[in-house]
Parts: sequence; C-alpha cells; structure tokens
Amino acid sequence: MQLELGESAKKFGYFIQSEDAMKSYETDWKLYGIDELETKISTYKKCMETLEKGGLNKPYQEGTDYEEDYANQMYRTYDDYKKLKAQAEAALKERQAEYDAARKPQDEVQSKRIKFAEAVTWEKYGKEYNNIYTDCNHEHIYSKFTEEELLILKTLTRQATYSNENIITTSLTTTESAVDKCKELYDDAVDEFHLSPHR
Repeated sequence: MQLELGESAKKFGYFIQSEDAMKSYETDWKLYGIDELETKISTYKKCMETLEKGGLNKPYQEGTDYEEDYANQMYRTYDDYKKLKAQAEAALKERQAEYDAARKPQDEVQSKRIKFAEAVTWEKYGKEYNNIYTDCNHEHIYSKFTEEELLILKTLTRQATYSNENIITTSLTTTESAVDKCKELYDDAVDEFHLSPHR
C-alpha cells in the first residue's frame, strides 16, 4: 500500500509504509471514543472465548488434537487479545472519566433548567415555595393558588404541542445549537399562534 508518509520517496513521489506502521493506528487508543472502545473490548472478548472453547488459551500440551506449532501460535494470539483487551479497558476507563468530567457541568445546568421550569408552573406558584426555589428568584408575595383557582385557570387555557419539520436537531447538534433551535421553534409557534384565529 502506498501512502504519502514514510522514510523514503518511491516512484511518483509516494512513500511506502510497513504493514506494522499501517496497522499501528488500530491500537492508538486515543483515537477511539467510548462506543468504539466498548466494541473493541467486546470483539477481543469474543475472540478469547472462541479460543478458550477450543482449549487454545494455554501452551501446547501433548495429547491434544492440535499440532504443536498451531497450538502455540493460537496461544500467543490469545495472549495478544488478552493484552489488547486490558489496554482497551484502561483506555475506556480514562475516556469515561473525561466524558464524566465534561458532562458534569452540563448535568448541573440541566438540573437548574428543570428546576426553573418547575418553579414557574401554576402548581408551584406562591410564597409557600420561596424556600424551595431560592436559586430561581422565586420570591412571590402571594399565597399559592387554591384548587378552585387552578381549575378556573385550566379552563381558560388550551395547551397543545407544536412541531415544525423544518426545524430539526440530530445527535451531532451541540447544546448551544439545540437551545437556538428551541428558541427558533418557540418564535415560529408564536407567529403561527398570532396568524391563527383565537378561540
């Protein structure tokens, strides 16, 4: 295989890489994410289990159905899988720690967002909830709604979901972009609401 890397230029200005160099990326664990590492670990585990079923997870022993060279070769392969699995597991532990560290601030923000959303519901309105939602600027001076008042409010409103197929998010959408999309969807819903006849 010809690549534009190597020690010496060959015909057409390309460089020749050794097979070992070309395969080195397969065990360059910093290139792998959590899902890829879990797949690698699963693959190594299945390969090891297959060799174990055939009794090829140990050096050659007389009386087996395998030739000595083949049995020893398979044992070395098993040992390689074992080492690779251990390396991948160590990389996964490291990657998971990185992910958790990056995820923690997002989870904290999400938790606050959920609490803010809860704090502005009719059921949580009122000075009785001020101590629970102190970090949400929940400083009401009026008492909470009575059951009768809540019933009246609910009869005066009509809630429905709104969607727009032209406004989408995917697994590749960043949190910042997702928030922008939410705002875009909200603005679009408000526009649609004003255009529709009110009932």
